[in-house]
Amino acid sequence: KEGQMYHVQEDGLYLIPTAEVPLTNIFRNQLLEAKDLPICITGYTPCFRREAGSYGANVRGL
Repeated sequence: KEGQMYHVQEDGLYLIPTAEVPLTNIFRNQLLEAKDLPICITGYTPCFRREAGSYGANVRGL
């Protein structure tokens, strides 16, 4: 979506606002079996968001 992607002109790359999208795309085009769930994966990234600063400083996550 416009305003949620950050293009690095010099490198022709995009910065991601959250880690969820790349992680969930690991399993795109796959049908997951219930017996294989849950799948535990972790994303650790210095994400880039417009609301930088103290926004969310007093929130403990999802």
